[in-house]
Amino acid sequence: MNSKNLKVIAAVILSCLIMIVIVISTPKPEPHRSKRRLLSKRVDPEYLRLANQALSKTNNANGAMLQKLGQLANGEKADFSPLTATNIAAIDALAEADKSIKLCNEELQDLKKEEVSPTILIQANMKLIASLNEISEIMKALNTEVQHLEKENTQPLPPAIKKVVDASTKLTNATKKGTKALDETISAYREYHQLDQL
Repeated sequence: MNSKNLKVIAAVILSCLIMIVIVISTPKPEPHRSKRRLLSKRVDPEYLRLANQALSKTNNANGAMLQKLGQLANGEKADFSPLTATNIAAIDALAEADKSIKLCNEELQDLKKEEVSPTILIQANMKLIASLNEISEIMKALNTEVQHLEKENTQPLPPAIKKVVDASTKLTNATKKGTKALDETISAYREYHQLDQL
């Protein structure tokens, strides 16, 4: 092989090496700026799970109450003493959800100047907080009336029963509103994160 051929081969090899170096050193294209920022600002959906759990516990507590009232309506005796613990568990769950949503909103407030605005999600969260607070107040009032029923033993007087029925009805309506508020918040959460599903 003469020197001319060697020079050609060397030149080809050198060109290949240069191309490899260029490919390796070239920076990879980054995700779109707003998409990258969106992914870095993702909000933990844990607060939505806590809100759903609180509403579920509220419904369960109210259902247990209605079952006891049904026993009274059928002329049966009803023991209301177990209901206090169920009611308190629901009240505690509502408080935990409220705290979690407020912490989420504090985090979102810092992002207001970002390209992906969290304003709609903040507003939905505030509506959910108000709804859960309303449920909590009704739940506390209901629990007070339940405690009065406990004192009257298994055959409470009609006035005490009526107060519980009224409170239970209010709780049912408030929980429906709370469920709607949660659905709206989930929609706002999906919109903020551009997610098809939570």
